[in-house]
Amino acid sequence: MVVIKYLTASILVFLVFVVNVNAIPTITITVNPLFHTGDSIKFSYTILPSKSEHVTYIPSVNCVNAPQPLLYPKEIDFIANQPFSDSYTFMTVDQNVLTGNCIAYVSITSPYHLSVNKTFFVESLSILSIEIKSCKDVSCYQKTNVFVKGSDIYLNYDTNVSNPSIKATLTYPDKTTQQMTIPTSFKAEQIGTYNLKITTSKSGYWNKTVTYQFGVIEQEANFPLTGLCSKDGICAPGCFPEDPDCASPLSYWPYILVVIIFVVIVFLAIKIRKRKANSVVLPPQI
Repeated sequence: MVVIKYLTASILVFLVFVVNVNAIPTITITVNPLFHTGDSIKFSYTILPSKSEHVTYIPSVNCVNAPQPLLYPKEIDFIANQPFSDSYTFMTVDQNVLTGNCIAYVSITSPYHLSVNKTFFVESLSILSIEIKSCKDVSCYQKTNVFVKGSDIYLNYDTNVSNPSIKATLTYPDKTTQQMTIPTSFKAEQIGTYNLKITTSKSGYWNKTVTYQFGVIEQEANFPLTGLCSKDGICAPGCFPEDPDCASPLSYWPYILVVIIFVVIVFLAIKIRKRKANSVVLPPQI
């Protein structure tokens, strides 16, 4: 009897499972296996429901080396056995999308959870990086972006690729421009701000444009030291009387006098207490 009940329950569970499986819609995703630079990443999908119901779902793309898109849930009333088709567009393969694997997916979030995905690959250009340097010497050991008029200015760069193509334009303080090759050097003749614009390119890499500013001054500024006293205790030129280093020794005498008076009072109090302890009167002996 127990065995029969167990078999009956098992059959009912199996039938419920089969019914639920058959009630789950079928999702088909169609996506290109490979996207290149300039391509628009997108895919199409078809949902075939087995019954009429209201469904919430999310189509999206997830790439390892690309920004994460915002998720926008969609709602639709399915009609049993009537396929529903739509498409999803992610983004264009540009400098924000690097080479790597991606997944196109459609996820039903209500009234149940069901997700189907398909992988594809993105082949993008590599990132080219460049750093401009302005220096006082040809070896660029002394980097700086402030020069004195009449000195030599050396311009150079660091990059992660070998032998890139570089176009450089220098704008002088008087707004005149000059095309130049980098590395280079020139004499600082105009006082003001210089603007250098460099565009770097190489096959297989994204073009990179950077700007850099440096300046030329009349002469180096010398700032006098303040707040220091000379060895003889006299306030040095440029100091202020209220600076701690410029304080006169006489200004500390009131504090020293208070400390001396306090020590004398404590000493006298201890002396008086000892004298009273030694002068105790003893009772007369019989």
